[in-house]
Amino acid sequence: MINSASFHSFLENQLGLGAYQSQQRLSGGDINEAYRINFSEASVFLKTKQKVDLDFYQAEANGLKGLAKAEHSLGIPTVLACDSFNAQAFLILDYLEEGIKTPLFNSKFGQGLAQLHSNTSEAFGWEQNNFIGSLDQLNTPAADWIEFYAMNRLEPLFAKVYDLGILTKSDRSALFGLINELESIIPKEAPALIHGDLWSGNYLCDSDSNPVLIDPAVYYGHREMDLAMMHLFGGFSPEVFRSYEELKPLEPGFEDRLSIHQLYPLLVHLNLFGSSYLASCRAIWSTYT
Repeated sequence: MINSASFHSFLENQLGLGAYQSQQRLSGGDINEAYRINFSEASVFLKTKQKVDLDFYQAEANGLKGLAKAEHSLGIPTVLACDSFNAQAFLILDYLEEGIKTPLFNSKFGQGLAQLHSNTSEAFGWEQNNFIGSLDQLNTPAADWIEFYAMNRLEPLFAKVYDLGILTKSDRSALFGLINELESIIPKEAPALIHGDLWSGNYLCDSDSNPVLIDPAVYYGHREMDLAMMHLFGGFSPEVFRSYEELKPLEPGFEDRLSIHQLYPLLVHLNLFGSSYLASCRAIWSTYT
């Protein structure tokens, strides 16, 4: 599809960016094929993959649009098209040239993330279910974070691997023991608009040295979810966190409960990549047996 003249003509008509000139396959990403496509007036970023449903890309497009409408100073790619051609779905965004981080980059990132998390809603959740990686992510609204986190995050992903026989009845008892303790561990906060999958591969520095968020799994959640993910896999300067807390301080004890909100991304990885993540999951819930 990508190399066909008919597809190039289709994009010329849909995007209005002049004549097709060339394209390059881009590296990175576990799920999608990514391309830079050059037209006479601009370049665009396209992601696609055979046998991926259009709703997968529509969910990402809606998340990006939701982030773009919110009040904050972070860059968000513009959605140019989300469609299918010859039964193959694709998403097209404006192409962002990557730049060099200036000394102010990390403080701008932290401040922008704090601003993003200041956007709130009446309930935890999102207007539709979406995806984290290739997994379904449930966003059924709830007024209480503990209820939302248990029912939409921990229990569904636990059930997937439990049904495969990877987890035991002892694991299940420990998980529910943890859930029963959450009310006394996690401070109550208003729902915050979060990226939802904020590891180091999901941000970049644009040509103006500004931080940009990409590949979101957006919802209104507890803001510690983004921060826990950032701490889990690394790749963020301490200045990002310092600048964040200057603008939006965390409740005391964040470090002690960090692993609670890291359990969700670890369960995601347990589902996607197998038992190498089992010990990390067990280390969290076994504390509460």
